[in-house]
Amino acid sequence: MKLISSLKNRFLIILLIVVAFYVIFTISSDISKISEYFLQIKVELLVIILILELVSLLIRSYRQKIFLNHLGLKLSFVSNFKIYLGSMSLIFTPGGSGTIIKSHFLKENFGSSYSKFMPIALIERYHDLLAVNTILFLSLIFYYNLASAFIVGVSSTLLIVIFLIIKNKTLLVKTQKKLTNVKFLNKFIPNSEFNESLELLSKSKIFSLGWLIGIFSWIIDATAVYFAFLAFNLDFEFLHTFQIYFTSLSYGAISLLPGGIGLTESSFLGLLTSNGLDFSISSSLILFVRLTTIWFATILGFIVMRFILRKNLQ
Repeated sequence: MKLISSLKNRFLIILLIVVAFYVIFTISSDISKISEYFLQIKVELLVIILILELVSLLIRSYRQKIFLNHLGLKLSFVSNFKIYLGSMSLIFTPGGSGTIIKSHFLKENFGSSYSKFMPIALIERYHDLLAVNTILFLSLIFYYNLASAFIVGVSSTLLIVIFLIIKNKTLLVKTQKKLTNVKFLNKFIPNSEFNESLELLSKSKIFSLGWLIGIFSWIIDATAVYFAFLAFNLDFEFLHTFQIYFTSLSYGAISLLPGGIGLTESSFLGLLTSNGLDFSISSSLILFVRLTTIWFATILGFIVMRFILRKNLQ
């Protein structure tokens, strides 16, 4: 339970930061106009958006199930989905690192070791960035944007470096030794079990499958965002909407800020205003998108986590 206590303390600090940011963000905008825009949203569009987000989560949980199967743990669809959603309760942590809590869930419910399944959370974050970067790169063929091109270049470099480290055992061991200086991680890595799991999950077949599933799930996620634009009577076309969303998401992701807070919103705001939208509608749209994506997933995660902590996974 030490892991849970540690994460709870970190969660409270991050939650305070997040709440403070959104209070400031809302106050700096026109609150009356934000309320007006939100009241005009059609319920049917909100339902479509949340259903699409749920489908996206289901697809990514299936990717987790494939990874678990590959590491020798076969869970039912329901148990696997609960584990995945439970880990999403901490997706807003720096780089989504809090999702390693699924290792704790697996240990407590199935007797698995932390280190064996910890690489799954890390590989999932890698695949998410890889999928988003792939879609963003393709969007540049049709809509060139300097901010998007820059983040694709930075993300691609980061992804290549991480991939080379994973595939090179010498580099991996050296990197792990440096990571042992991080108090939260030193009891997990490095060890042979962690490295064996990481090696299995980085093999060509499983890696390619994870990449494709990631692309599919993030297209669904971006489609939900497209409907969010429509909810505000804005139609930027599918691909253009995808580019705006994924550009801001990528800036937030590589910043390693909790949930990309601040940088995601500011880059999103800059892209929207550069496309002719005024500050109030841009701010309203950003709040709506964030509430129906990362915070929707986080809330679902907290609800499910209560059942997992009671060891109720069936």
